[in-house]
Amino acid sequence: MPNTIIKFVALTLAILCLVACNSYAQLSYEDLRRHEYEAVKKGSEYGQSGKYDAAIAEFDKALALNPRNANTYYNRGVAYDRKGDIDKALSDYSKAIDLDPKHTQPYYNRALIYDKKGKLDQAIVDYSNAIKISPEYAEAYDNRGCDYAEKGSAEKALSDYNKAIMLNPNFANAYNNRGYLYFEKGWLDQAISDYNKAIEVSPNFAKAYYHRAIAYLVKKDYDKSWTDIHKAESLKVAIDPKFINDLKKESGKEK
Repeated sequence: MPNTIIKFVALTLAILCLVACNSYAQLSYEDLRRHEYEAVKKGSEYGQSGKYDAAIAEFDKALALNPRNANTYYNRGVAYDRKGDIDKALSDYSKAIDLDPKHTQPYYNRALIYDKKGKLDQAIVDYSNAIKISPEYAEAYDNRGCDYAEKGSAEKALSDYNKAIMLNPNFANAYNNRGYLYFEKGWLDQAISDYNKAIEVSPNFAKAYYHRAIAYLVKKDYDKSWTDIHKAESLKVAIDPKFINDLKKESGKEK
């Protein structure tokens, strides 16, 4: 399927390029670049307004004029990504990387798609490339940590969460993820401390309340567990019914 998409895009661009060449044959190089710039500008404006099909059409025009512009492939990839066409987005991010291997964001965005597809090894490679180019990219460390944790590499995950927090001491998601890792290791106090920090930084972080409620249940601090689970429910997070049943049974309370 990816090869088919790449060939289709290439064919489309070839046709558009033929039309563009006929339309702009009498224009100077400067005028061609101006038309390219205007198409990219319109595409970006449409994308920011959520008009992704219109954005893609403008980026198609720009690529017909200049098929070597990595940023335009990246921008079109973002438009495809946001409209849910992740295979075409993946193709465009890959093309952007081919044209400009030192551009951080296409690696990061492609890694997110690999995560969605469950291709953790490919995602880790792309997060690592993003980090190599931008060593202070806290989100890339955090996401790579999640992938390491899912693969069972707890120490690598912990190292990445620590790095993310060092780079951004107010990174609520990294505290939550590290807290969950501590919880799985049985380090309940450290887990609760990280959940506390996540909530301090982001007071409406529903999953942090939920995770802290689970830790309190294990510690048999039932009142705090109930308080946190009520807060998580008020923030509309999905709660496992089994957890509620366990909390009711162990606390002797219904709510």
